[in-house]
Amino acid sequence: MTHDPVRLQISDAEFHHAIYRADGNPLVADFCTRLYSFGLEFRRRVLSADGAVSLSVHDHTRILDGFEKGDAAAAVGAMEKHLIRIHRTMLDVMNS
Repeated sequence: MTHDPVRLQISDAEFHHAIYRADGNPLVADFCTRLYSFGLEFRRRVLSADGAVSLSVHDHTRILDGFEKGDAAAAVGAMEKHLIRIHRTMLDVMNS
């Protein structure tokens, strides 16, 4: 999927929704899903940049590694880095 931004965006949504649902709080999961949906157009534009898909896959791999190892600190740290990257790149697109 590293060469297919559309496929990545679908997988990205599924990945994030799985994390939201794992929280066990349907209100939080619903809020996060709506927030995620709000930014889809901007994420599509971000993911069209060279290397953006590979960076996102890398971020997701690090997050998943934390979950699989049962290392909450690693998963949280990887998610924070991912969210910081998303925030920065979306602001760049929104301001261009």
